[in-house]
Amino acid sequence: MYVNQVQLSVERALAEDMALQVSYAFTKGTKIPIVQNINLAPPVGTLADGRNRYTTARLDPRFNNINMITAAGNSNYNGMGINFNKRFGKSGNKLMRALQFNLAYTWSHGLDNSPESGIGGGTELPQDSFDRRADYGNSISDVRHVFNASAVWRPRSKNKILNNNLLSFIFFARSGNSFDVRAGTDLNSDSVNNDRPLFVGRNTYKGPSSYQLDSRYTRTFHLSERYRLLFFAEAANVFNTPNPASENGTINRTFGTGTEPVSTFGNIISFREMRRVQFGVRFDF
Repeated sequence: MYVNQVQLSVERALAEDMALQVSYAFTKGTKIPIVQNINLAPPVGTLADGRNRYTTARLDPRFNNINMITAAGNSNYNGMGINFNKRFGKSGNKLMRALQFNLAYTWSHGLDNSPESGIGGGTELPQDSFDRRADYGNSISDVRHVFNASAVWRPRSKNKILNNNLLSFIFFARSGNSFDVRAGTDLNSDSVNNDRPLFVGRNTYKGPSSYQLDSRYTRTFHLSERYRLLFFAEAANVFNTPNPASENGTINRTFGTGTEPVSTFGNIISFREMRRVQFGVRFDF
């Protein structure tokens, strides 16, 4: 396996305390390890979408599937990022001078024909071991749009109440992950139940978007020149936003019938971490 990368970045100072950066990245992966069933007999026909169809016959009848790891996978990634940074060091009132914020947006698109995760599981086999092109599609980690915003407020004042405080926020919003749709039955009869419905490409469906705000507050008490005590409170997912982690991608329809997909298709089956709040004390010496 080897990877080729191209990166280009341009940064411009718009003012003494303001900067804008635009970047582009391209990555191409070649000979990525993938799993392939080498015991399939040649196909005996095709399905309606041109996909190969097999029988239960095997080249070595003593075994069903013989999976071999081969360096036949390929991937490519294109991404563009925009980053804006602003510091209020010499503008505004004293409280505003303590503020710094950063805005970042990334558009990206990842494509590959590689296993969804790891190496060796049955569902990580290609949909057709004789046609790797059929699995070329959106990467499972393909997220088209990501927006991040962060702000830090550290006032420096003679006022003992305002001084020695630090307040920070991080907000992110991202479009949904790509996920694969499964027919719930072995359409091409290769004895691996990972087939997609007819005319449906790999990872063509998108899950819901995600949003989250995290925050942290730190208060420093200077006990002497050598000793200080820090109290902090932090919250992850402040508004307890339910962000989906995975979806039910199995249609479970009977092949050859006109039945509707099951009602649970597309339902969220797990969520990311909900709100978490913690407090802490640290003594520096």
